[in-house]
Amino acid sequence: MSNVLKIFVVLNFVLAVVFVATAATLLGKADDWKKKHDTVKEKAATDVKDRDDRISTLTGENKQLEDARSSLKNRRDELDQELKSSETRREEKNRENADLRGSLKKSQDNLSTLGQNLSAAQTDRETYEKRMTAAEKSARDAIAAKEAAEDEARRLTAALETANELNGQLETDLATVRANLEKQTNLVKLAMADGWNPRNAINAPPIDAVVQRVNTELKFVMLSVGGDDKVTKGMRFTVSRGGNYIGDVMVDAVYPQASAAQIVVTNPGAKFQAGDNATTRVN
Repeated sequence: MSNVLKIFVVLNFVLAVVFVATAATLLGKADDWKKKHDTVKEKAATDVKDRDDRISTLTGENKQLEDARSSLKNRRDELDQELKSSETRREEKNRENADLRGSLKKSQDNLSTLGQNLSAAQTDRETYEKRMTAAEKSARDAIAAKEAAEDEARRLTAALETANELNGQLETDLATVRANLEKQTNLVKLAMADGWNPRNAINAPPIDAVVQRVNTELKFVMLSVGGDDKVTKGMRFTVSRGGNYIGDVMVDAVYPQASAAQIVVTNPGAKFQAGDNATTRVN
C-alpha cells in the first residue's frame, strides 16, 4: 500500500471519526432541538389556545361592544326623536306662550278698562251714598222732629194730666190742711185750757229726738226725750226721714226720759215710723 493510499485511508478514518463525532454531536443537538421544538410547539399550541381564547373573549367583548354600540345608536336615535319631539313641543309651547302673552295683554287691557269702570262706579257709589246719607239724615231729622213733637205732645198731655192730678191733690191737701188747722186750733185751745203757753213753744230750746213708737189709730208717737232733756208740754217737733219731711207732732205728755206727742200734721203720702228723726230746730 502506498503512502498516498495510507494517507488517504488515514484521512478517511480521521474524517470518519470526525463525521461520527460530528454526527453524534449533531444527533445530540438534534435531540436538544427536538426537545426545544416540542417545547416551542407546546408553547406555540398554548399560545395559540390562549390567542384563540383571547380572540374568543375579544370576539365576545366585540359583540358586546357592537351590541352596546347598537344600543347606544338606538338610544341616540331615540334621543334624537325625543329631541325632535322636544323641539316640536317647545315650538308648540312657544306658540302657546305667545298666545298666552296675547291673552294676558288682552286681560291686562280688560283689567285696566275694568279698573277704570270700577273707579267710575266707585265714584258713582260714593256720590249715591252721599246723597243717600243726606236723604237718610233728612229722613232721620224728620223722624226725630216728629218724635220730638210726639214726645212734646205726650209731655204736655202728661203735664196736663199731672196738673189735673196735682190740682185735685191740692184741693184734697187744702181740705186736709183746713181740717188739720181746725184740729190744731182745737188742740191749741185744749192745750191752752190745760195751761199750755204758746210762747213756750216759740222759745223752745233746740232738742233732737228719735221716734220710738207710733200708734196710727190714736195718732200719737213716743219720743226718746223727756223732762230730763227740757221737754215741756206743748212743744212742737218736726219729724223727717232721710231729709224728707214727714209731719209735725206736739208734746201732750212729758216723762223724765220720754214724751208722748200728738200727730198734728202729716205730709201727704208720708207715714210716721219708728226711727224717724224729730227736732224742735227751725230749718
